[in-house]
Amino acid sequence: MARVEKMNSVNYLPIQTSGRFLIMAPDKTIVGLSENMLTSGSDIQSLLGIHLPTFLESLFDLPSELSTILNDISQIPTTGTTFVVKDNDSAYYLHLCAHKGHFFIRIEEKIEEVIFSKQINAFHFSAYDNAGAMWHTLINAVQHISAFDVITVAQIFEDRTSKILYSTCTESSFAGKLFSKTFISDALYAFFSGNESVYIPDMEDREQKLCTRLSLSHIPIEYSPLPQKPKFSKLIGASSTLAIPIVINNILWGIVIGINRQPKKIDYQKRVLCQLLVQNAAIRQKQLLNQKGESFYAIIKETKNQLDEQLTSGRSLNYCLLQHLDSIASLAHADGVAIYHHGVITKQGSVPSNKQISKMVDIIRQTGKNLFKDNNFRLKRKQLFDEPLRIAGVAALRVADERDHWIIWFRNESKFTILELEESKAVKEADKSEQEFVLTETEILDTAIFWNDEDISFMKSLDRMIGKAVFLRTKEEAKTREILISTNNELQMITHTLSHDLKNPLSSAKLSVAFFQRQAELSHMHQRWLSNLEESVNNMEEIINKTVEFMRSKSFSFVKEQIAIHLLIQPIFEECKIKYENPTCLLSTADLRPVYGEKGTLTQIFSAIIGNAVQYSAHSQDPEIEINSIANAHGIVYTISDNGIGIPEEELFKVKSAFYRAQNTPPTTSGSGIGLTLANRLMQMLGGDLRLESKLGKGTTVRLRFPNE
Repeated sequence: MARVEKMNSVNYLPIQTSGRFLIMAPDKTIVGLSENMLTSGSDIQSLLGIHLPTFLESLFDLPSELSTILNDISQIPTTGTTFVVKDNDSAYYLHLCAHKGHFFIRIEEKIEEVIFSKQINAFHFSAYDNAGAMWHTLINAVQHISAFDVITVAQIFEDRTSKILYSTCTESSFAGKLFSKTFISDALYAFFSGNESVYIPDMEDREQKLCTRLSLSHIPIEYSPLPQKPKFSKLIGASSTLAIPIVINNILWGIVIGINRQPKKIDYQKRVLCQLLVQNAAIRQKQLLNQKGESFYAIIKETKNQLDEQLTSGRSLNYCLLQHLDSIASLAHADGVAIYHHGVITKQGSVPSNKQISKMVDIIRQTGKNLFKDNNFRLKRKQLFDEPLRIAGVAALRVADERDHWIIWFRNESKFTILELEESKAVKEADKSEQEFVLTETEILDTAIFWNDEDISFMKSLDRMIGKAVFLRTKEEAKTREILISTNNELQMITHTLSHDLKNPLSSAKLSVAFFQRQAELSHMHQRWLSNLEESVNNMEEIINKTVEFMRSKSFSFVKEQIAIHLLIQPIFEECKIKYENPTCLLSTADLRPVYGEKGTLTQIFSAIIGNAVQYSAHSQDPEIEINSIANAHGIVYTISDNGIGIPEEELFKVKSAFYRAQNTPPTTSGSGIGLTLANRLMQMLGGDLRLESKLGKGTTVRLRFPNE
């Protein structure tokens, strides 16, 4: 935080030394000035409150354009404007800008004449297709213009660590080294983000006092001194520095740093020229990143026709992504990749366990980011996992804005060192020393190589392609829905007839039976007849309900995708135990593999099969259901076995027919005989099949074969 001194209601605020400063109020009086504006024999109190234009005229010959704008201060732009003024000996640059209701003036000596257009036209970064060559040209150009000893380009990463990428000093021991975030604090990051350039002619004279009645919040950030000690400059023995931020997509991507070992003055126009060159290089860097993204998009676009064809033919988006898992991993330079889709995990390469991946998805989801990246994932979060993580870096992309659909990339540990600067003990104890900072180099573990601009470019290109594919699929689905409207309307008419026209008479019959059952004078035989009649009406009603459900299933259209069956089984089993009054029934499961299908359809299938298993084993001594799955060349086969009453062998081919019930079905057993028929029909719609095996009095086994895609 900047130090603010106060004396006689005047604040003494720290500001830069590269210039003389004045602040003008809306009434054109001086309300602030820097220490170096004071002339011999003058004092602050005598200057505060006087008419600023008159004060300037006493010092300089003002051009008519400046006199005009001072006469009508409403013309002063917030972006600022610059004039050249002269006294008897020298020429000066006078910068004037509006800020928070006041007007700020900075005056600095003009050192030399600069042929601006000639120098800037000598550099054309648009011709460069290689970022490295472009930045090398840039730093050589800045060095030529500024005549500084060394010019470097440092990139700043998301975690505030930084690295020197390029330098005019080929023997620099810092090139390619990673610097800790202590070099660039949050305050310094904000300072560079808000400045177009930061120039310090003499590091031993970095700040002066601004005498003003305004508070610090009214002062433009470009007037402020560095918010922290210049650690890097001190480390390399710099006496003068010029720092020009590199801003890409409104983010501080890096800094061009000029270093001179002796105090050095650079003309304002030369600094502006260097600044414009850096801005042009930043624009070209952004273009190169976009081109890289377009080239990635061109690569993945090769599979786009396949993707569109698969999507429109009923393939799910997740299925399509799985077909290109190799490319998804290699183009992001990842050691491993996984796709998490509603609990189903498909992975390849160097990857964590499924349990760890599920935990990662929870962590990443909490960040609220659609694109997440962290090369220090293990270093920061290993304590959140029960077992050691085999990977160190993680990046993740949320697929089509789905909460539970993610592509996750992994990188193995890459050991490297990081440079730290610590204040020397001598400074801490004596407040002065020839060597103020001590440089330490520490080996960093549990981290991976950074996810760089190229990697992120690919991930964003992939995201755009997925977005377009989803949009096209949505359009195709809309067309399909239009085609199915007429068919669905016909089925709705049949459904209406069954559920309304037939149910109404049945409801009347049920009410009549209930009325007669309440008559006390009825004989036991009459009561038995009424009970049989009530049961028949109930059965008829259930047959109608199942028929409606069956007919609706025939018109159902769905997109197949991998579904995690293990998440469905337990809730279905618990519900069936209650429904069929079989509380002691046990469930034993083995490896429950994901299958391709539609979640609602698969729920119907397993509900019907597990429901039968629980219901028909209710009278067994130790009722138990066993469910497992295996993979073979034909797909995934699920086996559901019970130890119930079984089905007579001669009736096995009949029980899949609608409304058929085996002869050994207990008369008290509820149902209509359509559940197995419905499950069989739905399996056919999924491209699979349903098979039965049973032994009378031993139990039944149902085998469900789901295709591989």
